[in-house]
Amino acid sequence: LLCAVITMYRPDFVLHTTLPSKMPTDLHIPTNEEIERLLTHTKESDADLYAAILLAAFGSLRRSEICALTLSDFTETTVFVTKAKVPDQNNRYVVKDKIKSAAGTRVITLPDKVISVIRDLGRDKYVFDMTPNSLSIRFSRALRAAGIPHFRFHDLRQYQASILHAMGVPDKYIMERGGWKTDSTLKNVYQHTMDDKRKEVENQICDYFSDSFL
Repeated sequence: LLCAVITMYRPDFVLHTTLPSKMPTDLHIPTNEEIERLLTHTKESDADLYAAILLAAFGSLRRSEICALTLSDFTETTVFVTKAKVPDQNNRYVVKDKIKSAAGTRVITLPDKVISVIRDLGRDKYVFDMTPNSLSIRFSRALRAAGIPHFRFHDLRQYQASILHAMGVPDKYIMERGGWKTDSTLKNVYQHTMDDKRKEVENQICDYFSDSFL
Protein backbone atom coordinates (compact mmCIF):
# COMPACT_ATOMS: atom_id res chain seq x y z
CA LEU A 1 0.00 0.00 0.00
CA LEU A 2 2.77 2.43 0.90
CA CYS A 3 4.62 1.73 -2.34
CA ALA A 4 1.44 2.25 -4.38
CA VAL A 5 0.72 5.61 -2.75
CA ILE A 6 4.29 6.85 -3.22
CA THR A 7 4.28 5.75 -6.86
CA MET A 8 1.05 7.66 -7.48
CA TYR A 9 2.24 10.97 -6.02
CA ARG A 10 6.01 10.65 -6.57
CA PRO A 11 6.51 8.49 -9.68
CA ASP A 12 10.17 9.46 -9.81
CA PHE A 13 10.81 8.25 -6.26
CA VAL A 14 12.54 4.85 -6.06
CA LEU A 15 11.95 2.83 -2.91
CA HIS A 16 14.42 0.07 -2.08
CA THR A 17 13.35 -2.52 0.49
CA THR A 18 15.57 -5.17 1.99
CA LEU A 19 13.76 -7.96 3.77
CA PRO A 20 15.41 -9.60 6.77
CA SER A 21 17.17 -12.87 6.13
CA LYS A 22 15.20 -15.97 6.91
CA MET A 23 16.27 -17.35 10.25
CA PRO A 24 17.03 -21.07 10.36
CA THR A 25 14.49 -23.18 12.22
CA ASP A 26 15.68 -23.95 15.74
CA LEU A 27 14.98 -27.63 16.20
CA HIS A 28 15.84 -30.04 18.93
CA ILE A 29 15.92 -33.64 17.83
CA PRO A 30 16.00 -35.93 20.87
CA THR A 31 18.88 -38.35 21.13
CA ASN A 32 18.45 -42.06 21.67
CA GLU A 33 19.69 -41.58 25.25
CA GLU A 34 17.03 -38.94 25.94
CA ILE A 35 14.29 -41.11 24.47
CA GLU A 36 15.42 -44.05 26.59
CA ARG A 37 15.44 -41.96 29.78
CA LEU A 38 12.03 -40.50 28.98
CA LEU A 39 10.48 -43.91 28.34
CA THR A 40 12.02 -45.37 31.49
CA HIS A 41 10.57 -42.53 33.57
CA THR A 42 7.06 -42.45 32.07
CA LYS A 43 6.65 -46.24 31.98
CA GLU A 44 6.49 -46.21 35.77
CA SER A 45 4.94 -42.80 36.40
CA ASP A 46 2.40 -42.17 33.62
CA ALA A 47 1.17 -45.10 31.52
CA ASP A 48 -0.92 -42.90 29.21
CA LEU A 49 1.96 -40.55 28.46
CA TYR A 50 4.28 -43.52 27.96
CA ALA A 51 1.93 -44.94 25.33
CA ALA A 52 1.54 -41.55 23.63
CA ILE A 53 5.32 -41.11 23.42
CA LEU A 54 5.66 -44.54 21.81
CA LEU A 55 3.10 -43.59 19.15
CA ALA A 56 4.85 -40.30 18.38
CA ALA A 57 8.46 -41.52 18.49
CA PHE A 58 7.93 -44.90 16.82
CA GLY A 59 4.81 -44.18 14.73
CA SER A 60 5.19 -40.47 13.91
CA LEU A 61 1.69 -39.57 15.10
CA ARG A 62 0.75 -35.97 15.89
CA ARG A 63 -0.74 -34.91 19.24
CA SER A 64 -4.16 -34.31 17.68
CA GLU A 65 -4.10 -37.74 16.04
CA ILE A 66 -3.08 -39.55 19.22
CA CYS A 67 -5.82 -37.92 21.30
CA ALA A 68 -8.48 -38.97 18.75
CA LEU A 69 -7.55 -42.66 18.60
CA THR A 70 -10.05 -45.37 19.45
CA LEU A 71 -9.39 -49.05 20.05
CA SER A 72 -11.08 -49.87 16.74
CA ASP A 73 -8.32 -47.95 14.96
CA PHE A 74 -5.82 -50.67 15.95
CA THR A 75 -5.22 -54.10 14.50
CA GLU A 76 -2.65 -56.60 15.69
CA THR A 77 0.12 -54.80 13.81
CA THR A 78 -1.16 -51.42 12.57
CA VAL A 79 -2.99 -48.24 13.49
CA PHE A 80 -5.38 -46.41 11.14
CA VAL A 81 -4.95 -42.63 11.41
CA THR A 82 -8.16 -41.01 10.16
CA LYS A 83 -9.19 -38.51 12.87
CA ALA A 84 -7.88 -35.58 14.88
CA LYS A 85 -8.91 -33.85 18.09
CA VAL A 86 -8.87 -30.11 17.33
CA PRO A 87 -10.44 -26.90 18.78
CA ASP A 88 -13.78 -25.80 17.31
CA GLN A 89 -14.95 -22.20 16.81
CA ASN A 90 -15.64 -21.97 20.55
CA ASN A 91 -12.14 -23.25 21.35
CA ARG A 92 -13.51 -26.54 22.65
CA TYR A 93 -11.81 -29.73 21.54
CA VAL A 94 -13.81 -31.98 19.20
CA VAL A 95 -12.89 -35.05 17.18
CA LYS A 96 -13.05 -34.52 13.43
CA ASP A 97 -12.82 -37.20 10.78
CA LYS A 98 -10.93 -34.94 8.38
CA ILE A 99 -7.39 -34.35 9.56
CA LYS A 100 -4.73 -31.88 8.43
CA SER A 101 -4.40 -33.16 4.87
CA ALA A 102 -5.30 -36.11 2.67
CA ALA A 103 -1.75 -37.37 3.18
CA GLY A 104 -2.42 -37.41 6.92
CA THR A 105 -4.91 -40.27 6.50
CA ARG A 106 -2.67 -43.29 6.64
CA VAL A 107 -2.00 -46.79 7.98
CA ILE A 108 1.11 -47.17 10.14
CA THR A 109 2.75 -50.45 11.06
CA LEU A 110 3.87 -50.49 14.69
CA PRO A 111 6.03 -52.82 16.79
CA ASP A 112 4.01 -55.55 18.50
CA LYS A 113 5.04 -54.25 21.92
CA VAL A 114 3.55 -50.82 21.17
CA ILE A 115 0.21 -52.40 20.24
CA SER A 116 0.34 -54.40 23.49
CA VAL A 117 0.95 -51.24 25.54
CA ILE A 118 -2.11 -49.62 23.95
CA ARG A 119 -4.35 -52.61 24.67
CA ASP A 120 -3.05 -52.89 28.23
CA LEU A 121 -4.46 -49.43 28.98
CA GLY A 122 -7.85 -51.14 29.00
CA ARG A 123 -9.92 -48.35 27.43
CA ASP A 124 -13.38 -49.04 26.02
CA LYS A 125 -13.40 -46.44 23.23
CA TYR A 126 -11.01 -43.51 23.14
CA VAL A 127 -7.53 -44.69 24.06
CA PHE A 128 -6.46 -41.38 25.62
CA ASP A 129 -8.64 -39.23 27.86
CA MET A 130 -6.72 -36.01 27.22
CA THR A 131 -6.49 -33.06 24.85
CA PRO A 132 -3.42 -32.16 22.78
CA ASN A 133 -2.77 -29.24 25.15
CA SER A 134 -2.93 -31.38 28.29
CA LEU A 135 -0.69 -33.93 26.57
CA SER A 136 1.97 -31.26 26.04
CA ILE A 137 1.71 -30.14 29.67
CA ARG A 138 2.17 -33.68 30.97
CA PHE A 139 5.05 -34.18 28.56
CA SER A 140 6.85 -31.04 29.78
CA ARG A 141 6.45 -32.16 33.40
CA ALA A 142 7.87 -35.57 32.56
CA LEU A 143 10.92 -33.99 30.90
CA ARG A 144 11.63 -31.93 34.01
CA ALA A 145 11.16 -34.90 36.30
CA ALA A 146 13.50 -37.02 34.18
CA GLY A 147 16.12 -34.25 34.05
CA ILE A 148 15.90 -33.89 30.26
CA PRO A 149 16.24 -30.47 28.56
CA HIS A 150 12.89 -29.19 27.28
CA PHE A 151 11.74 -29.99 23.78
CA ARG A 152 8.29 -30.19 22.20
CA PHE A 153 6.19 -33.34 22.03
CA HIS A 154 6.08 -32.68 18.28
CA ASP A 155 9.87 -33.12 18.17
CA LEU A 156 9.33 -36.85 18.69
CA ARG A 157 8.15 -36.94 15.06
CA GLN A 158 11.41 -35.30 14.05
CA TYR A 159 13.22 -38.01 16.00
CA GLN A 160 11.60 -40.77 13.97
CA ALA A 161 12.11 -38.98 10.65
CA SER A 162 15.80 -38.54 11.50
CA ILE A 163 16.15 -42.18 12.48
CA LEU A 164 14.56 -43.35 9.23
CA HIS A 165 16.68 -40.91 7.24
CA ALA A 166 19.85 -42.21 8.94
CA MET A 167 18.76 -45.77 8.14
CA GLY A 168 18.57 -44.87 4.47
CA VAL A 169 14.79 -45.22 4.23
CA PRO A 170 13.50 -43.57 1.00
CA ASP A 171 11.96 -40.11 1.41
CA LYS A 172 8.67 -41.27 -0.09
CA TYR A 173 8.17 -43.84 2.66
CA ILE A 174 9.11 -41.36 5.40
CA MET A 175 6.56 -38.92 3.94
CA GLU A 176 3.85 -41.58 3.89
CA ARG A 177 4.55 -42.70 7.43
CA GLY A 178 4.65 -39.13 8.78
CA GLY A 179 1.65 -37.90 6.80
CA TRP A 180 3.46 -35.18 4.84
CA LYS A 181 1.95 -34.18 1.50
CA THR A 182 5.16 -32.83 -0.05
CA ASP A 183 8.85 -33.41 0.57
CA SER A 184 9.52 -29.72 1.30
CA THR A 185 8.65 -30.12 4.97
CA LEU A 186 10.71 -33.27 5.20
CA LYS A 187 13.77 -31.70 3.57
CA ASN A 188 13.58 -28.31 5.26
CA VAL A 189 12.54 -29.33 8.75
CA TYR A 190 12.75 -33.03 9.51
CA GLN A 191 15.86 -34.36 7.80
CA HIS A 192 18.32 -33.21 10.44
CA THR A 193 21.00 -35.63 11.57
CA MET A 194 20.79 -36.35 15.28
CA ASP A 195 23.78 -35.46 17.41
CA ASP A 196 24.57 -39.02 18.42
CA LYS A 197 24.16 -40.32 14.86
CA ARG A 198 26.33 -37.49 13.55
CA LYS A 199 29.10 -38.39 16.00
CA GLU A 200 28.86 -42.04 15.03
CA VAL A 201 29.22 -41.21 11.33
CA GLU A 202 32.06 -38.77 11.99
CA ASN A 203 33.94 -41.43 13.96
CA GLN A 204 33.48 -43.90 11.11
CA ILE A 205 34.86 -41.34 8.64
CA CYS A 206 37.90 -40.60 10.79
CA ASP A 207 38.57 -44.29 11.41
CA TYR A 208 38.42 -45.01 7.68
CA PHE A 209 41.00 -42.39 6.72
CA SER A 210 43.20 -43.17 9.72
CA ASP A 211 43.27 -46.87 8.93
CA SER A 212 43.78 -46.29 5.21
CA PHE A 213 46.35 -43.52 5.06
CA LEU A 214 47.73 -42.58 8.49
